Order: sequence, then C-alpha cells, then structure tokens
Amino acid sequence: LVALTQRVRTELNRLDASISTAESEQRKYLLTGDPANKEKYTRHAAQVDTFETDLSRLIANDPVQMRNHASLLPFINQRMYSLARLVSVFEREGRSAALAAIALDDGTPAMEAIDVLIDVMDDAEMALLAKHEMAFTRTRELSLAAMLVMLAVATAMLTLLYRGIRREMVARAQAEGALRAVEEYQRAILDTVVDGVITIDGRGIVETLNPAAERVFGYAAAEVLGHNVKMLMPEPDHSQHDEYLERYRAGGEAHIIGMTREVTGRRKDGGTFPMELAVSEMRLGAERHYTGGVRDITLRKEAEQALVTAKNEAEQADAAKDIFL
Repeated sequence: LVALTQRVRTELNRLDASISTAESEQRKYLLTGDPANKEKYTRHAAQVDTFETDLSRLIANDPVQMRNHASLLPFINQRMYSLARLVSVFEREGRSAALAAIALDDGTPAMEAIDVLIDVMDDAEMALLAKHEMAFTRTRELSLAAMLVMLAVATAMLTLLYRGIRREMVARAQAEGALRAVEEYQRAILDTVVDGVITIDGRGIVETLNPAAERVFGYAAAEVLGHNVKMLMPEPDHSQHDEYLERYRAGGEAHIIGMTREVTGRRKDGGTFPMELAVSEMRLGAERHYTGGVRDITLRKEAEQALVTAKNEAEQADAAKDIFL
C-alpha cells in the first residue's frame, strides 16, 4: 500500500511537470518558431495523456481519488486544447493572429484549478501514506514514528512551496499594442513566459531580457541591454564565453546549443545559483542570434537535498534503534 501511494504521488508530480513543460515549450515555439521547441511541446503534451491514464489506473480502487480525478480531467483537457489551438492558429494564420488569440486566452483559472486539484489529490495520498506508516511503526519506538510523520509533512510543505513560487513567476501578456509591430508582439510573448528568456547577438550582446529573467538575475532590463551576457555568469564561464562564441562562429562544435543543461548563474548582488539553461540559434539574414531559456532551480535543489538529508537521518535512527534492540 505504501508503494502504491508513492507511485500515485509520483504520477501526480509527473503530470503536473508535463503540463507546465508543455506550456513553456509551446510559448518558446510561438516566440522563435524553432521546430525543436514544437517537438518538445508535442512530446510533453503526449506525456500528459500517458501520465493521466497511468494515474487513473493507479487510483481505480479509491472512490475519493476517482472523484477528484473526475474533477481534474476537464481542466487538463481545457488547458491542453487551448495550447494546441494557439499552435494551430500560429501555423495557419501567423504570429499576429496567434497573438490576438493569446490576448483572449486566459489560461490562469484552468492552471490554478489544476494546481489546487493536484494538491488535493497529493494531500489525500499523503494522508494515506501517514496512515500506512503509523500502522507499520506501531511496534517501533514513538520517536521513530514521530520523525516519519515530520518527514512526510516537510515533504508536502516543500512541494507546495515549489509549486507556488513557480506559478508566481507567470507574467500576463500585454497585447494591446503588439499587433502594430513585430517588436511589440515579441515583447508581449516574452512577458507571458514562465521561464526567463534572454536573446543575444553573435557577439554575446544582450538584445532582450524578459521580466522573468529580470527576477531571476535581479537586474532591470535597462541595466543589461547592450552589455555582454557574460555579466550574468560567474567564473570560469565569465572569462571563457567570448572565446566560445568566437570558436563557434569559426565553425567549431556547439557544446550547449540545442540542449538543456544545469549551469550556474550570477545575480546582480554577486550571488550564484543553480539554473537550467536551454539555448537555441536563429539566423536573421547573415547574422546569428541566440535565445536562452533560463529557470532558477534553487528551490528544487534545496528540496532534493532536504529529502536526502531526511532520508539519511531516518536510516541512521533506524540503525541506532536496531542496535538497542
């Protein structure tokens, strides 16, 4: 039963992550037109169906969770249909039509409902997990039982904190004037992307910096535009970035373009933090430009470390108990 509960929670997290990633990659595709972003969006959208089917199978014998699932499914279908419709409008009618559709598409209520219902289902599984753990540990010392309950509560709090901060990063599109020019259109798209987006020219000079990236690095856009992007990197990347761009322009091998990697970023206050970076290349005439998507994963790393620490402490306490027994 404990294993089943853990599997249900895993599927809930995978489902939530796939919806979020599909939305992020769809927005990147609308921004850049890069087929790689569309392929990622399509793959994660398909995974949403797979994970939802797996979740339904796992909770088939739980009437309460089946009712929660029945409430969740219409919101998932609504959001995924909206994402697919905007891609279709973009490909059939172009960016202006897609922007007009985005201005009318308020996906926030659906995403908030999805978050709430996934949290409800996760909390129900957490309650089941606590119940199973309490039954299992009745023959053990009370201190061990209390520690396991505290670990379960801490895990739930970290999960809720991560989701809340991630959703707070979503910016609303300001689309009224975007139909008049491509530049305004791009600004409206950038303002709605949950992840930070930075564009640079072939020499590494920053051309655009969206609000999410401002929050990630602590700079206002005006402080970064026109400067070399290496100001956002700690050593050794700060010193090596110009050389990397020059080598790539000369026909060298790309080490990061087209891939998502975990790297280290540098904030305005000099502090460093872990982040995910995905870089794509685009050409305007003979000129190269690069788009970078960045995501601050500090909370995720802290949550992972907290879980590892809690697990190690539990194992040490269990070993100590066995010695006394």
